[in-house]
Amino acid sequence: MLLVIGFKGADATFTSSFDRRAKSLDIQITSSQFAVRRILKDGWAMAPKGEKFLVVNYTVRNSGAGPEQYGRDSVTFSVTNAGQSTVVGESAARFMDNYADDLLPGKFLADTVVLEVPNDMDSPKLSMLVNGRRSTVDLTPFLQKAQGPYLRENGKQAFDTISGTRKQVLPVGGWDISLEETTVTKQSPNLYMAAALDEHFLLAAVKFRNVLNEEQTIDSGVLSAAIIDDKGKEHSWNQYVLSALEGEIVSVPLRGKGVATVRLPFLLPKNAIPKKLRFTDPTSGRTSIVTL
Repeated sequence: MLLVIGFKGADATFTSSFDRRAKSLDIQITSSQFAVRRILKDGWAMAPKGEKFLVVNYTVRNSGAGPEQYGRDSVTFSVTNAGQSTVVGESAARFMDNYADDLLPGKFLADTVVLEVPNDMDSPKLSMLVNGRRSTVDLTPFLQKAQGPYLRENGKQAFDTISGTRKQVLPVGGWDISLEETTVTKQSPNLYMAAALDEHFLLAAVKFRNVLNEEQTIDSGVLSAAIIDDKGKEHSWNQYVLSALEGEIVSVPLRGKGVATVRLPFLLPKNAIPKKLRFTDPTSGRTSIVTL
């Protein structure tokens, strides 16, 4: 069985290692929506900066007189918007850990395919190759209001950057975070950091909420962060994660839906006036900016 692969901006060519395609499978779209961050049963997915997901839910039914196999070769998808083709080669969700299903006559099952599309796509048309025949469905009537972070109010276009204020919950990858408070001090938090005579520390207390169903850890690789001062100069986080009250360097494992507060230290020149704190998700490049 040969996995279908597509390329954006070109017409799709679909092939298989053999041509034993099911002849009596019917696809019925049930709903669709746009998303940027998807929380899965085991894991999560983030669309890259400038793009988003088009999630399409459908049912597949055997309308024939005999059993049919629904597998990776049974249906392939591409999507167009305003005449420009975006070709994708994603497998349906069911085949991430399942090779194929045998459907008896009249039986059906539900499935989902997630397609990575440009951020400006708002009127998608889904092209399906089923049983060797191609058909096109306008998904606009099936679009439900999108849920989740990074999406504009219309639920169609996505933000690459989100702005907020202190204590406001903002998304950063697989986390929801909020800047609780900032403290400026000359005193070093621990023995590993020292400030020069013309420098001081800014300690940012950040509350992390694990939005996943599985454990993840607050550590030096969880995000990238920078203070932006009144002159527009950036001062990067030194990658130390400190406990909420002491100067101890910590790594905090959090179960799914768990919450913890840590402090992120920044070393700034004394004459620098901090104006914004920018958090960047390393998996997608999307940012959340807090006004100080």
